[in-house]
Amino acid sequence: MPVIQRADRLDPVLPSCGMISLFLHQVEESPSQLAYVDATEDVAVTYSGLLAKVKFLASTLRKREIPFESPIAILTAKGINQIIAQLAVVFVGGTCVPLDPSISDDQIQVRLDDAQPVYLISDVENQHRQLGGVPKVTVSHENLSSFSSTGGAEDCIPTPTYPETRSHIFYTSGTTGKPKGVQVLARGLYRVKRWAKIRPHDLVGHVTNPTFDISTLDIWVGLMSGATIVNFNKNILSSPFTFSEALKRSRVSWMVITTGLFNIVAFACPDAFSSVEILVTGGEAANSMAMKLVLENGPPGKLINAYGPTECAVWCTYHEVTLEEATSGCISIGGPIVGTDLYVLNDDLQLVDGKLETIGELCVGGPGLSPGYFKRPDLTKKAFVNVTGLAKDGGPKRLYRTGDLVRYKERGLLEYIGRKDNQIKIHGFRVELEGIEATIIKHCAVSTTAVLKIHPPQSEPGQSAFLLAYIVLKPEEGGNLQAVSDKLKEVLPWYSIPRLQIIDQLPLNTSAKVDRKKLVELYYSSLEMSSDEPQVQPRKAPVYLASNPFPATLDYQTS
Repeated sequence: MPVIQRADRLDPVLPSCGMISLFLHQVEESPSQLAYVDATEDVAVTYSGLLAKVKFLASTLRKREIPFESPIAILTAKGINQIIAQLAVVFVGGTCVPLDPSISDDQIQVRLDDAQPVYLISDVENQHRQLGGVPKVTVSHENLSSFSSTGGAEDCIPTPTYPETRSHIFYTSGTTGKPKGVQVLARGLYRVKRWAKIRPHDLVGHVTNPTFDISTLDIWVGLMSGATIVNFNKNILSSPFTFSEALKRSRVSWMVITTGLFNIVAFACPDAFSSVEILVTGGEAANSMAMKLVLENGPPGKLINAYGPTECAVWCTYHEVTLEEATSGCISIGGPIVGTDLYVLNDDLQLVDGKLETIGELCVGGPGLSPGYFKRPDLTKKAFVNVTGLAKDGGPKRLYRTGDLVRYKERGLLEYIGRKDNQIKIHGFRVELEGIEATIIKHCAVSTTAVLKIHPPQSEPGQSAFLLAYIVLKPEEGGNLQAVSDKLKEVLPWYSIPRLQIIDQLPLNTSAKVDRKKLVELYYSSLEMSSDEPQVQPRKAPVYLASNPFPATLDYQTS
């Protein structure tokens, strides 16, 4: 089966209006319903109240001409100000460009220089940052409660937008170090809305950094569906224990959480999600041990493993995980969400033979596809390709090359193998970093791990690159360094056995994914530290304990 399909795969009937129109419909239907509440109950805003604040800000933005789909940058913390800003930008026909306040001014300026936004909307905490070249507007929800000074904001009407209208530009890190802006269209979010089936009055947990595309499910899909957004602020996310308590108090019914964050909470408080009806996790390869713990200790109503690059608008595939599957150690990424076409192709962009276990690159088509990278036609041409022989009429079909390797499983499901660019050669052999990680978790008393390819420092030009695994041990199961080392010699070929270093917790980046760059920096900094100490043995194959070099908190990946 070279093409993955579901029974519900037929092209869905998606909304023909703009995103703000769907929000306005919910305002008309339930004006007094809560649209937003902070989990600490400090802030609560109804749908009609939210619209009033959006109109206030929109009328301020319209003091300057805003060409259709113009980028408007947003630099605020996660929460009500961010939501008001995004709604106001789409209200005036602009494109949201969320920026992360936790990164440096220089990094933000690079993104501003690239996007050339007509405005920079910031909250009070970020309004004085040293950023130039763009007019600034401050958003503060406390000061958006009156129409008296807006010159008729209550009569402000939205700019007409359409399913093909660009709603967001999300900046992701490029391989060259220059961030690239991924354009997202409204219709891409409509198919996610159709799939999610969030109901009016559902309580949707908002955990994800707004600069990460899956946050659009919390914010936009929630509001277009008439749900209430429940924001978990930085204080609540300070530890998995406070987060677990807040989850149970808030009675969230629907939530998306990144894999990295899910793993931290699962190993600390495996029953944290027991009150959640639908829990979706994704962004990285699933950790079967973490999922097993959650499913054994007060599971959510449904635990969904989802997959999807930003270039395909949030999600492409989904799969409900069972305890049996989690116990087996192999978690499927499932099949396509509605309105999504999946193809597994070889290096020549031809369909693989379709036999079970056949590996190929996952390529995605359908209305969720991005138009491409903002002002980067070279990258767009490379990643988005027209492939003939796939469409029924024989014409070319536009696909996004994910760079992810998958293979067919039974019932038309897919198993994620790893990144093509994570296929590396060690001692002449090709190995998969994600495969080694999965083997470590499956066979050793290790809760989570990250395997890296380490290049020797310039001071050791004669040494070869090697594999290094940072591991988080499970001491309650007798986990220790020697036991892990011995087991890996049994289950891995010699050339793929990594050197081991213990760490209390893997660091996360601002997208709540494992921060592999920081782990590499940690390794090199440890070499510098050890070089200042007397060497009893050569430093050729270091194996030692790294004791909690990063704060054991969740607020690192929030903003």
